[in-house]
Amino acid sequence: MLNWKREQKSLSSARKDNVSRQRGITNPVLVSMVSLALIGFIGTAATSRLARQQELQQAQHAVVSSIPEVNAVRAKLAANKTTLLLPGDIQPIQNVPIYARANGYLTKRFVDIGDNVKTGQLLAVIDTPELDQQVQQSKANLSMAQATLASARADYENYQSQLFAADATIKQSTTNLEYSSVTVKRYKKLADEGAYSRQLSDEATKLFNSDSAQIQISQHTRQAILAQKTSAQAKIAAAQESVESSRAALEQLKALQGFQKVTAPTEGVITERLVDAGSLVAAGGNSGTTKLLVMAKTDVLRIYVDVPQSDYRQIKNGDHADVLLQEFPGQTFVATVTNIAGSLNPDTRTLRTEIRIDNHAHTLTPGTFAQVRFVYNNPAPPVVVPSNATVTKNDGLYVPVVANGRVHYQAVSVFRDYGNKVEVSTGLKSNDVVLLDAPDSLADGAQVKPLMQQIASVK
Repeated sequence: MLNWKREQKSLSSARKDNVSRQRGITNPVLVSMVSLALIGFIGTAATSRLARQQELQQAQHAVVSSIPEVNAVRAKLAANKTTLLLPGDIQPIQNVPIYARANGYLTKRFVDIGDNVKTGQLLAVIDTPELDQQVQQSKANLSMAQATLASARADYENYQSQLFAADATIKQSTTNLEYSSVTVKRYKKLADEGAYSRQLSDEATKLFNSDSAQIQISQHTRQAILAQKTSAQAKIAAAQESVESSRAALEQLKALQGFQKVTAPTEGVITERLVDAGSLVAAGGNSGTTKLLVMAKTDVLRIYVDVPQSDYRQIKNGDHADVLLQEFPGQTFVATVTNIAGSLNPDTRTLRTEIRIDNHAHTLTPGTFAQVRFVYNNPAPPVVVPSNATVTKNDGLYVPVVANGRVHYQAVSVFRDYGNKVEVSTGLKSNDVVLLDAPDSLADGAQVKPLMQQIASVK
């Protein structure tokens, strides 16, 4: 009975607790514990956020107030001896194209590519039938001109003889006139005195008049003969010119006929063969002159190089240069500067320079690529810095120089650019500390910390 009452009491208490929870009635101790835990959580979160904010502010202040570290190197003077390496093509000292000088057909060719020939050696023969006919015609023209000249000279000699006879006739007529003049005077005086008849006096006068007329006729005849002689002399001059012209035309044709045999103008090697036997060749005209062969004189070779404006004053006639070829590794051929152009090329700012190499052993071959090396003393060597030490701005080229911990952008003039380094003629001194790969945000006057140990020295 007692146990049944206890169970009923416990069941009643449990129902009351259940009803209380359903109505929102909370245990005061539990509420207090929850409240304290919540307050502690909120306080911890606020403290952590405040700490992170302080750390962020400290990091930001450290970034703003820190000095940037930038790679740097010291500028150095270039070597006293400057080496200049320039490209060039090896060429023969003479490259001689051989053309046809007569129209015709190539009947024989005695040389081919690679043959070494001597001066005057027969290279080819051209058959020239038309030229041969022209030579024969020119010979006939010369013979006709010579015959005309001989005829003019014969006429001249004839007129010269006639002129001599006319002069003799005039002289005789003059003598007769003088005699008849004296006779007329004598007979006229005697006739006036009655010693002779008037008829004899008239006959003497008639003879005098006849001699006077004869002199006039002889004089006119002489003038006519003299004119004919002068004409014959002019014909001789014209015939002489015709003979000379015909002879010159014949000599010209004979000279062209001599070009039937094509000979070597100099010694050398045949480098090109452009025609074969049976080919029609022409000496000029609308189609142009036919090139038969090309030969090169290779006992001396030459190379043309273009020296930059920065170095041309150091190169002079008579200077030696080294010629390097990849076909001869480790071997150097010595050349000599022989000719230097009088002015620079305005497009490239370079000076054309010719150097020559002795090649009597025919070791080198024309047409190969070579490098020419000049070595000269530089009395005022420029300053050398890496190319990544330069900064290009709108108004020119600058180099960031560090002095007293601050950077200054120094304007410079480039003497020579090698790609990985540059030679500076003005703006820098030896041992100046220059920055490498300076950031765009680095302003003039900013503090920097150069890291010298991380950069290799400039060579």
